[in-house]
Formats: sequence, structure tokens, C-alpha cells
Amino acid sequence: MKTLYLIIIFGAVVILPAFSSPSMLNSSKVQEILSPDLIPYLVDHGYAIVPSNTTEWFLWHNHFNDISNYSDIIFTGDVMSKNVINVPSSYTVGNITSTLSYMEYTQYITGPPFKKINYTLNLDQYAIHVDEFLKNPQDSNNMTIREPVIDPTWHSDPLGPKFNVGDHVLFYIKNLDGSNVYSQNSFIIPNDCNATNVLGQNRYSNDDLMITQNGIVHLDSHKSGNTPPFTANTPIQFVYGARVDTLSGKDLVIKYDILDDPSYRIISSNEINVNSKKCEWMEPAKWESSLKSGKYYSNIYIKNDDGTFRQTYSVGFSVIPNATNTLLSSSELNQGEISTLRSPEFPFAVPVMLIGIVSAIAFYRVKFRK
Repeated sequence: MKTLYLIIIFGAVVILPAFSSPSMLNSSKVQEILSPDLIPYLVDHGYAIVPSNTTEWFLWHNHFNDISNYSDIIFTGDVMSKNVINVPSSYTVGNITSTLSYMEYTQYITGPPFKKINYTLNLDQYAIHVDEFLKNPQDSNNMTIREPVIDPTWHSDPLGPKFNVGDHVLFYIKNLDGSNVYSQNSFIIPNDCNATNVLGQNRYSNDDLMITQNGIVHLDSHKSGNTPPFTANTPIQFVYGARVDTLSGKDLVIKYDILDDPSYRIISSNEINVNSKKCEWMEPAKWESSLKSGKYYSNIYIKNDDGTFRQTYSVGFSVIPNATNTLLSSSELNQGEISTLRSPEFPFAVPVMLIGIVSAIAFYRVKFRK
């Protein structure tokens, strides 16, 4: 079998040799291997997992934007007990026919022969005492739920969230194959938060930025289009909405840098302490700056728990001179100044015109005398 080699530098795609004759795969051996060793073991034997978006975790993930509609039940409640249960699952592997290598990951293209691998997951199961149903109330306030089955490459460490006894949680629940499975987007909610109000908030809204000047919006991150230039030496107002990702009222520290373009020299930098409100996912930070004419970048950062900063936003904009300060207005000139203004291109235009008129009069007077 002839192998195809295709390499694109810096980008991205590399098609490597195909495995034409996979070695014998020991199913019982595969069942014992946990990630991250699973994929290398399969690849060494010429196999790769056939992608599937039908696992419980991916079913929730695929309904990320309509999670409330997709959920069968939504409620808040306290975790009363927690235990680990064994849940059987399976996935399919196929013969690797080609490999696509990207900067961030490698994709394996599979073909026959295919093989089904059975394995067992250890998943958390919770007993919940419900204090409020937000969708589809049940006859009992006691619910038993478990975490979702996830992709086999992660089955040694399912992607949470994990909860503890005593946690007060808002759960999204879907009944899948007879089990009440909660979404990985379920979250801890303080007891004194209004669950209905919290449910109506957009928890996963991207951080947003609005920049105004003299009450006019020049940039709104929720809208597309070019950013009109700002006026020099006039305050520019910045309002940055940061996603807190907790309802506990944890305070934030936001840092901003304004840099000159293209030198990237920092013109100004400051840290802002944001007093977060309890039961709110988003909190605004406000500041203003006056700049001279030029081109700039503004970078925005959020402080991590370890004291470092992570960049969350960057935007470029321009500032132009104030026309009312740079142009000479006629109202600032007296009458004498107006009458003596001359065109710099023709400084002798008036004398030449007068000489021409006098010469013409003299010419015609001589002609009439004849």
C-alpha cells in the first residue's frame, strides 16, 4: 500500500503513514488502561478511538446553548450523601488509515476492521434533598442522581464538577437510559441567592467591553464594525464586564495597560479592585483615560488566585487631534486680520491685478486720442 506524505509548514496539516496491518489488540488489556496512556497504546497497535458525540457528557455539551430546554428537571438542593458506583460503557476503535497533525492535537482517521471495547466507569452518585424545583416538579423531594458518562479517553478522571456532602447545588437533570444524569454545567449556589434570578442570568456570557466618549459609544464588543476614532485630550470612558464564574461575591482585581502602537510602549497601567455582588455572574469595572493623538492598544487582565494575571481582552483604537483646538476659527479674528489674509501661493496677486487695470486704462486712452 502506497503511503501519502503531505506536509504544510506552520500549519497545520501533516498526513503521516497509514497503518495497513494493525497488530492484535488485547481487549482485556485495553480495559485496564486508563488515560492518558490509552491513546498511545491504541496507536502503537494501529488503532484509534472512533469519535462519538453520543456519550452522556457530549449530549449535554451539544446542548450547551439550550441547556434549560434540554433538561428534563432543574432544581436546587443539598447533597445529603455521596458514593461511587460502577457504570458499564463501551466505545469503538478502528484501524488507523491516516493521521492529521495540528499544532494543538493529532487527529486519527479510522477504517475497518472495527472493534467494540467494553469497560467500566467509576462515577459519583449523589442523594439530594430538593428545596426548590425550577422545572418539572417531582412528587418527591429526594432525588438520586449521578455524573455523566464521558469520552473513554477521560474515563480515569471524568470532567466534573465534583460535589461534596453539604453543598447546595443547582442541578440540570436529564433521564438517560433510566438514570438521572446531571449536567457538567451544574453549579454550587449560595442558599440566600434567588435561584430563579440566577437561572435567568447568562453564566457563560463572554467578557464584554464598551468604550465611550462624550456620551457616544465608539466600541461595543457585542456589536461588529469599525471603531470610530476618539478625540485627543478628552476623557475616554472604559466599562469592562468581567465573568466572575462564582456566585459567592468573590472580589476581583482587573488590570489594564494602554500601549502605544506600534512601539508597544506602555503609556499607562493600573489595577482596579472590583467589589463583586453576591449571586451575580458578571461584574463591571470602570476607568477613564485622556490620550494625545496616535494609535493605541488596550490590554485587560484578571488576577488569578496565585497572584498572576491572565489576559482576557485586547483592543486597538486611534485618537485624532481635536479639530476645534487645531483650526483657527474666523470668530477669533478681528476685522483687520480678516482683511489682510493672503494666499501663500500668490503673495503678489493684488499688486499685479492693479498694474493690469492701470495698464489697460492707459492703453485705451492712447488709442482714443488717435
